Amino acid sequence: MMLHTTKALSRHTIVEDIEGKPYPAMDIFTLAIKYLHGHLLDTFKQRIPDMKETDIQYIITVPAIWDIAAKQFMREAAVKAGIDGERLEMAYESEVAAIWCSWLNYGSASKEMETPSKYMVIDLGGGTADVSIIQKLPANHVKVIHKASGGAWGGIYVDQNFLVYLDNVLGKGVLEELRKCHIQDYFELIREFETKKRSNTFHTSQVCIMRLPFSLMEIARKRNAASGKSIGQSDKLRINQSDVKTLFSEPVSSLIDHIKDFRKLDTVNDINTVLLVGGCSESTYVQQRLRDELPGITLIVPEDAGLAVLKGAVLFGHNPSIVASRVMAHTYGIAVNNYFDEKKHPSELITLYKGKCFAINCFEIYVKVNEEIRVDQEVVRYFKPADRQSHIEVYRTMSDKPEYTIEPGCELLGKLEINSTDSVPLTDQRIEVHFMFGHTELLIKVKNVHTGEETTLALDCLK
Repeated sequence: MMLHTTKALSRHTIVEDIEGKPYPAMDIFTLAIKYLHGHLLDTFKQRIPDMKETDIQYIITVPAIWDIAAKQFMREAAVKAGIDGERLEMAYESEVAAIWCSWLNYGSASKEMETPSKYMVIDLGGGTADVSIIQKLPANHVKVIHKASGGAWGGIYVDQNFLVYLDNVLGKGVLEELRKCHIQDYFELIREFETKKRSNTFHTSQVCIMRLPFSLMEIARKRNAASGKSIGQSDKLRINQSDVKTLFSEPVSSLIDHIKDFRKLDTVNDINTVLLVGGCSESTYVQQRLRDELPGITLIVPEDAGLAVLKGAVLFGHNPSIVASRVMAHTYGIAVNNYFDEKKHPSELITLYKGKCFAINCFEIYVKVNEEIRVDQEVVRYFKPADRQSHIEVYRTMSDKPEYTIEPGCELLGKLEINSTDSVPLTDQRIEVHFMFGHTELLIKVKNVHTGEETTLALDCLK
């Protein structure tokens, strides 16, 4: 969630641990991925000893609403963890979940998923809730027909509400002491609640019974005895159904309100099939509220909905072109200097170069917000280098008709550095730049037309 919420994300961004101690976020992400990578390779050594690590293609799934900087951060952490960046690809969680579900048969509901049906995918994970609109194409291919939306309404916010509730029941400071003195028991408490909140009985019983760690109850009894209170000897917590609903109410209400507003859009208002995936999708409370408050929808919850992203990512890894096209979340382009037109350009943008007047900071549009872009589609531009090292500034905005890169809402994503060859005069060189916006990451390839040399450039979006 830190990657999603941090506006000025950098390689030096700090994240706090469970006790509030600061650590470099890049180190934490790298260590986590390194552990998973090592665990995978150890498993292969035992089960498929002849398999080579270089035979593996890696997929990291990310929320579709993540920003470009967050994806770059995750990629750099994976590379630092020892994963070959050439064999690494990002996948959007809601997209790959739809890919997996398009392969399944839903019995009586299968007609809703037939080609060329359109449906809404809600990926309700731990931190975020992603909402994507997908159209199923022949041969189990899919395309995205509306840019992803969503917010911070995932399962961890239910967990946070539960901890606040527990603090009120057992007394302030009890959980904090448990974290400091019995960290394993604290994690066991979280795991126990995670299991409970997905069960049917948690949402249907009048009273839900939950076992609490012995150490937690000991701390609570001692702290309450010191203040003259008693909480009894039982290690069982009884949660009334009204309190259970309160734990879920806020994040689920935010999701439903978003979907109601979303369905008012012209491109979405005819879509009545909703595919619910992700860890929190297994909650019967979430399912029932969606059915009750979104009348007319057909809600599909696949078996093992929490694994739909994982399984779909495997299919995507074998065939990334299974996603035919995506819809742009922003307008992208570059800053250019155009010949000055006094009828069009503000006088403050005029500059003189080699005896001619130019208007600086003009926005040359490459793709527009809400534009559908094929995955294999390329925007090709040609440049004549002015020096041995040229810079191209890449901008984005939510406006579909930007004129200048200094307009409100225009954001400099980063600068491309293009090196020219020393063997040929600059006046004879021509640089061919390919921008590929249809992938999960912005891909840029540069070719020197004179020498034929090709390179892949990375746009540095970390502050």
